[in-house]
Amino acid sequence: MRVLFILCVSTLGACSLSNTKQVPVAAEPAAAPPPVSRDATQFVEQSLEQRLVAKAENAFRKGRLTAPAHENAYDLFHSVLLINPDNQTARSGLQAILIRFSELVRGAMASRNYGAANALLKQAQTFYPANALLLDLQKEVRALQKQYHHAVLKQPTDDLTLQEFDIPKDLLSSDKEQLLPFINSIAQRVKATDESVMIYARTDAEGRWIYQQMKKFVPGYRIRGDIRLAKTPRIAVMPPL
Repeated sequence: MRVLFILCVSTLGACSLSNTKQVPVAAEPAAAPPPVSRDATQFVEQSLEQRLVAKAENAFRKGRLTAPAHENAYDLFHSVLLINPDNQTARSGLQAILIRFSELVRGAMASRNYGAANALLKQAQTFYPANALLLDLQKEVRALQKQYHHAVLKQPTDDLTLQEFDIPKDLLSSDKEQLLPFINSIAQRVKATDESVMIYARTDAEGRWIYQQMKKFVPGYRIRGDIRLAKTPRIAVMPPL
């Protein structure tokens, strides 16, 4: 009897264990990422702001005032203001670009290069429309240009040069694209009057580039002239050949 009791107990225990259901263990929720602090966000914005300021100042020093797109001083300073509208360096930079344009215009006026002066004014007014400084310069250029043309028509020259247009060396060296409106204006004049040109350049390659740009602006028309080496790049308009 004693043995039989033990066996029954053992059997019941086994049965009890075999019928026990396994309760699934719930997975622990994934830990949420730590929130980005406001200080960290401000640090990232300030770092980007400082990098853009440095790129804009570098573009200004290299003469990339408004070109190439997105990599020029004007666009970069405006990008800084999108991040921080109160950035005084960016505001001063935009003003410096305007002043630099006015200096280039006055330099062209001083050398009686009114074609370049007008081309630079037109370019500046694209970015600074209705600006008082540029409007005053435009009036000065027109007045001086009128006086000069009147004097040239009354005083024949001995070397047959009708008019000379100096080409800004800095633009010719670093940003030729800004010279295209100026070159176009001379090409259109030569086509209309059938005058010839003498291109003075510092290198033969530089002279050929100027001539090729003139040809592109008047397709189908043969521009007559020659290229000579000189320290001061310029285009001289000559009588028809």
